[in-house]
Amino acid sequence: MRRALSVSLGSRAGDREAHVDLGGATVHLERRGCDGDMDRAARMLREMDGRVDALGLGGCNLYYRTRTRRYPFPAGQYLAGFARETPLTDGEGVKAHVEPGCVAALGQEMRLDGLRVLFTAYLDRPELAWALAEAGALVWAGDPYFSSGLPLIPPVPVAESLAPLFMPLLARVPLRLLYPLGGAQGRWGSTPLGPQGFGLVAGEFHLMRRRMPRHLQGTTILASSLGERDARELKERGAPRVFATMPSMGGARFGANAVEAALLASGHLDPAKGNYQEAWERSGLPPGVLQEVLP
Repeated sequence: MRRALSVSLGSRAGDREAHVDLGGATVHLERRGCDGDMDRAARMLREMDGRVDALGLGGCNLYYRTRTRRYPFPAGQYLAGFARETPLTDGEGVKAHVEPGCVAALGQEMRLDGLRVLFTAYLDRPELAWALAEAGALVWAGDPYFSSGLPLIPPVPVAESLAPLFMPLLARVPLRLLYPLGGAQGRWGSTPLGPQGFGLVAGEFHLMRRRMPRHLQGTTILASSLGERDARELKERGAPRVFATMPSMGGARFGANAVEAALLASGHLDPAKGNYQEAWERSGLPPGVLQEVLP
């Protein structure tokens, strides 16, 4: 049996594993959290290097990205250096080439033209943000708000143009100041204000959770790394519908890095060829992934 392991800087409380059949290849997929401990993550990557077929890196990107450029993120590059034999991914390929396909499916569920969308982290998923914009939605980049609590939410085209000015500085900001790590991933924000007037909040769920207002009436959620307990909490806050961008695999839902690691382990994916969509289809995963959680 082939093995794929996602090493995450998130909480160990989110650990899970599953056996998944990907186009005839059985993969044991596992996610292990390190509670925000970089040294522990480095040790785990070093110990598992060469012992599994593919590694995923969760809670930390290798690069920040815009539609046209990539900016190396030091923390991600440091951790990636401990995987010398086993291929490692942070899920960038799935985010860029597969995840945006959910927008067409979302358009069958709700009207996107003119919809006000707050996107949690444009620098993490620019392709998904632009797919929403090209479907007619009015998309704002919430990176400053969700990462640092700054009341700055520029439109996506403005964020794209400003990125080259700010990325040299942003790449040097410690990860713990930008993204919830370890146990912080399980804590909900309690801001009474938060984003107002948006019909859809989309993007990375752990960032989303830390700045969500208490009341979400009229606000649909489109998120990754989203489980049933999270969806239940969102609905209790008033969100009418909650959608996940990644499929349930073996009864569990994993982040993009783990899903991409599973594709690598299956043998269907060759990043050098960029055959992400083909590998997805060969693996039998649903096209245009959009799954409603707790309908």
